[in-house]
Amino acid sequence: MARFIVAIFATLLAISPCYSQGYNIFWGDSITSGDLPSGGYALNPASYPWIFSLLRKRHVRCYAIGGQRTEDQGDRIFTLQASGAGSNSQFLMFGTNDRLARLDDAAHVALFKSALASETYWLATNSQSMASNPSGWTFSGSWTAAGSPYGIGKYTATQNDTITIPFTGNNFYLGYLAVDSNSGSPAVGTFTVTIDGGAPASVNETPVALIKTDSSPGSSMRAYMPQLYKKTDLASGSHTAVIKVTSSGLPTFIEWAGAGSNGVDTYLLTQLPAYLPNSYQSLSWTNPSDQGVGAYNAAVAAIVSEAQEEGITNINLADVSSWINTATDMSTDGVHALSRGQHVVATALNAIVP
Repeated sequence: MARFIVAIFATLLAISPCYSQGYNIFWGDSITSGDLPSGGYALNPASYPWIFSLLRKRHVRCYAIGGQRTEDQGDRIFTLQASGAGSNSQFLMFGTNDRLARLDDAAHVALFKSALASETYWLATNSQSMASNPSGWTFSGSWTAAGSPYGIGKYTATQNDTITIPFTGNNFYLGYLAVDSNSGSPAVGTFTVTIDGGAPASVNETPVALIKTDSSPGSSMRAYMPQLYKKTDLASGSHTAVIKVTSSGLPTFIEWAGAGSNGVDTYLLTQLPAYLPNSYQSLSWTNPSDQGVGAYNAAVAAIVSEAQEEGITNINLADVSSWINTATDMSTDGVHALSRGQHVVATALNAIVP
């Protein structure tokens, strides 16, 4: 019996793929999880992350959860993966649930873009969290570690409190929150950012009503809306950024900051094309012909092109929408990929990742 067990084990080793060290991380919704509840390491074997891992012979971690919008995974992206430490590449596919809930008007597309950009820049650059109390940063006033679900940030409700951040480079990036709760007083405070004593830029004046807008009956306020402030094209060399709270009595949440140095390779995946007709035809789309997919995908492409222009060359685009044949690869529900479509995405993604 012992020999038999040893023989079986040896056979399994022989036929199993030899996986290299490291892992790839996937973030998204049910399209990425394979339409199964996930949120951890569990994967649907028919999903494109699983197939991709077999093609790459590299382990995968999938944090995708069905039904989630970009902001719903903000706290997970910031806290579960500290700037992607230990991973080889990271992949994000968001926007489907954003557009189905908020439709495709320009203001909501811009909200989506800023949220995804904040998450992407955090994952792709060697930025630092407020809660880590980076060396040389000065917190003046009553800044307090925010804790869950704002695990990497600090907040204050006191006017004129400041954070002083020295940095070196041509660009400055700041992650913050535009909403902080599901009920009560959802608004957050406002602040300014001043670079090297120049003119202060006012930040965080996103209307709460814009964030709350939802085509689903009974939808609640989103609890966590990451946004991105950036100042680019600075002169090379050392600079100082000062964040100053301008409101009083409202919590101001600041999550992270950095100068945009390249970190882990990060890929933004466009949405799947909409299979038409579907049950979302009656919604008030700005562009009914594609139900907003084009507008959201243009926002994703813009994040990548802007990052590349700013010197963050490890943020890349994966144009999934161009790989999919809606007639053969898409479900008639209008948004999900069939097994064939999942294979198409995995194979094409494998071809563009070095």
